[in-house]
Amino acid sequence: MEVFCIEPDGGNDPLADYFNSYQGFMGGGLFSQQELNHSSAIKIELNEWRSLPPGSYTVSIIGNRVSVGTENDWKSWNGAPIPLRSNAVTIRVEKAEPTWRTMQLSNAVKVLDSPNTTEDQRRHAIRVLRFLGSEDATRELVRRYMMGPDELLWDSEAGLFGSPFRATAIREMKVTLKNTRGQLRKEFVEALVNLELQSDSRYRPPQFDDKNGEVRARAFDALELERSRRVTKYIADAAKGK
Repeated sequence: MEVFCIEPDGGNDPLADYFNSYQGFMGGGLFSQQELNHSSAIKIELNEWRSLPPGSYTVSIIGNRVSVGTENDWKSWNGAPIPLRSNAVTIRVEKAEPTWRTMQLSNAVKVLDSPNTTEDQRRHAIRVLRFLGSEDATRELVRRYMMGPDELLWDSEAGLFGSPFRATAIREMKVTLKNTRGQLRKEFVEALVNLELQSDSRYRPPQFDDKNGEVRARAFDALELERSRRVTKYIADAAKGK
């Protein structure tokens, strides 16, 4: 629905591997339509879509949510979108200093551990951990993903997929599984397996194009078989205390 136009182009999609795993999908979901007779705000966070290295960037957004239809005929509202481009803004991404990261981590953990914080405060704190990009934050996300409340699971998992310390995430998740005594989240095991498989070139499906549909389908079939095997084994081993 939106396209980020960033100059100079750079960085990476922090969730590319998530959507290239078995969980990736193409399709739509619930949506609504309304007449554009008043201003409407849509909240979009750049960190969700692009992880940028330090530097200066010019950013604009092309929106594809507006189309022209016939009055009182909702079926006609799914016509070709009218691209709307925003004004360009200049941003600067600063290098995160170790002391600042340590402070942010400490503050986020205090909020998440406190019984007196609101749900909004906890959601903000887990997103701080998700985008902090430090090894200690990655370890903390592993703990939160296993033990935290359901409403924080998505940001915990997304943070592990987007972490630059994937090897640390996988190692910590394996250690956590050994100490669960059978009390575990299946989503946690599935995320661990997906991180492992996306780190192994043998199980990475080729990027989609118009000519490799069958090859890509076979690659996903092989990926799913291996994923199921590993998930079953991890769960069985955790139940045995291995």
